[in-house]
Amino acid sequence: MPQKYAVDKSFGLWAHFVPPLSRCAIAFARAFLIVCPKGIGGRGMRAEKLKIAGRSALLLSPERAQEGRKSEKALPCLVYFHGGGFVFKAAPYHYRNAAVYAVGAGFKVLLIDYRLAPKDAYHASAKDCFAAYLFAAEQAEKYGIDPARIAVGGDSAGGCLAAETVRRAPPRSRHRTAAPAVLRRPRRASGAVGKKAVQSDCL
Repeated sequence: MPQKYAVDKSFGLWAHFVPPLSRCAIAFARAFLIVCPKGIGGRGMRAEKLKIAGRSALLLSPERAQEGRKSEKALPCLVYFHGGGFVFKAAPYHYRNAAVYAVGAGFKVLLIDYRLAPKDAYHASAKDCFAAYLFAAEQAEKYGIDPARIAVGGDSAGGCLAAETVRRAPPRSRHRTAAPAVLRRPRRASGAVGKKAVQSDCL
């Protein structure tokens, strides 16, 4: 099948062709991604496994504070949501990107293994991502996070989830943050809850 866009080589076999997205194909691809090495070891950071709302999560922290942050007791945190068309787990390059953010910028990065379609509807993944944001805000002191400097971000489908998390974010008075977002190639999405509409496209 001809490809309009190049597929990252870290997808291995899937970089050469894209099979029909049947349930069996999705299940096979997920199994492949599970056994792939995450590629975050030995990158000047440490990884801590967590559980958030029953979902697996990973908190990446730089081992060395940057020059301007050596006196800081708490670091900024990026709650990052991986892409994958809402059906695939995080690929190795998602973890490598997160490691680059943590080490290069000197802040913590929180990733959550959110629920996926077709088993779960979109609102389940959005709920998991929002839970990750709340976890970072409410458990900030325990994990060395500055509650006033928490942002959300994501690529592709994760960008859409980041935009939805920003929409759901509580007022500043509660967590002292308005959840600024960093989105990479977010999918166009639209929806409405009550009178509020959500739109995301290349923000």
